[in-house]
Amino acid sequence: MPSAVPTQEQRLQAALLDLLLEPEAGVAFDADAAGFGRERGILPPHDAALNRFKDRLQIYRNAARNDVQDLLETFFPVTGALLGAPAWESCVSEFIASRGITTPYFRDIIPGFVGWLSTSGWGHAPWPTLLAVAHFELLEFLVERWPDAPRPSGLAAHPAPGDRIVLDPATRIVQYACAAHRATIERPLPEPEPAHLLAFRDEEGAFQALELTAATAALLVMGQETPLEEAAAALHLDGLSEALALLQDLYDQGALWGFERARA
Repeated sequence: MPSAVPTQEQRLQAALLDLLLEPEAGVAFDADAAGFGRERGILPPHDAALNRFKDRLQIYRNAARNDVQDLLETFFPVTGALLGAPAWESCVSEFIASRGITTPYFRDIIPGFVGWLSTSGWGHAPWPTLLAVAHFELLEFLVERWPDAPRPSGLAAHPAPGDRIVLDPATRIVQYACAAHRATIERPLPEPEPAHLLAFRDEEGAFQALELTAATAALLVMGQETPLEEAAAALHLDGLSEALALLQDLYDQGALWGFERARA
């Protein structure tokens, strides 16, 4: 069946979306608002409305775009410092132009931005560590704001060889090819060394990121499904008692919810 012809109202909505999202649309709209509309299929007398409300629409465009930029600058300060002002502005503008913002909630724009960086490949060649730095800043946002959940009953406070690890749902185990967690606004370029991290909320709800060895990270992953003594053996770890002591320390810091006793 042939597709329905868009109504003038639908064409007007599409034109206003172009005005909001396209980087150069503001200049073209300011020069000839009615012409901007006619290029998008808006016919007289509807095009005259664009001229009549041109100033208000430009204010809305600028306010909406600035809101997105301010949001991203707030939650990705190190990413912005890594790129520098001109490249950062270009990055945000291209993200907006990608039409990847499909939500009315600002909280969803933040992971959407990192998702766009990943899938679009923007800036990967000149800034090889860009995605890792942005992801670590996203990680802090997600861990701190992850919904609270009730701690399961019956968890042990001390690990035993037959136990499994139980993590808080907010906790994340991540690996980067660079030390993204050490990057700062003053020194935004991370050292080129692999990093294994345990990201969690402490007892006060503050974000923490602990550096792990590759073996400890693997034990934390495998130990959630496999008894600790079996996981340690599979990973060829020497000294189960040392691994249990480390897990106890992580529990004491609030990184783990506890340990699930193996069923007989």
